[in-house]
Amino acid sequence: MKKYFLAEQLKTKRTFSSKLVVIAPLFTMFMAYILSSTAFQAAAYNWWYVMILPATLSIWCASIATQERKSQFRNVLALPINLRQLWSGKIQVVVTWLFIANLLMFTGCTLLGFVTQTYVTIQDAAIGCILLTLVLLWQIPFMLWMGSKLGYLSTVFIGFFANVIFSLYIFSERTLFYLNPYSIPARIVSPFFRVRPNGIPIIGEDPLLSTDNFGIALTICLILTVIITVLTSRWFDKREG
Repeated sequence: MKKYFLAEQLKTKRTFSSKLVVIAPLFTMFMAYILSSTAFQAAAYNWWYVMILPATLSIWCASIATQERKSQFRNVLALPINLRQLWSGKIQVVVTWLFIANLLMFTGCTLLGFVTQTYVTIQDAAIGCILLTLVLLWQIPFMLWMGSKLGYLSTVFIGFFANVIFSLYIFSERTLFYLNPYSIPARIVSPFFRVRPNGIPIIGEDPLLSTDNFGIALTICLILTVIITVLTSRWFDKREG
């Protein structure tokens, strides 16, 4: 399994996608500091989970999925390799990037919070970034599959706008938000980052500070991750050159 992960990492080493792991969080923090220095943390985290991270995640998956798409995967299908493990290697690369990007975001926002204005506690920021990573996991195998079927631009477009639309306009502020997995990320981090998906700070006894049904939402995302990973692995294993 490790060799497939390392092979996928090597293939993406000098690509724009791999550089986004650092560029995306740094760009988010830079823009938040320039445009909203007095509310830096709230702005940075809001832009991160509503727009920048969904776009970045879509680009990661689309770029990795379309590496061999032009040749209809014949260059890998002709080799004596375990296709399921190869698919798992692709997933692991994106999972690693997602974890590192959220870690950089947490570290940068926490440190800059001391020199601007601390809006989110270290504990809440850590919990929020961890939850954000976990509830986005299911999208990785799904968008890798989508990229293999639809291509780069369609995957980026669908992945980005599905997250944005359901974060800002549909379900995310409703009690049954967990019925739509795309609404879960924006809702589940709101009590910790203390900012609505539309950028308005959460103050007082706002219903969005409630963590009710978070266990259900997290469980749904993790179960989806397992199911979609298994199904897409089987699909990739049955491909024919």
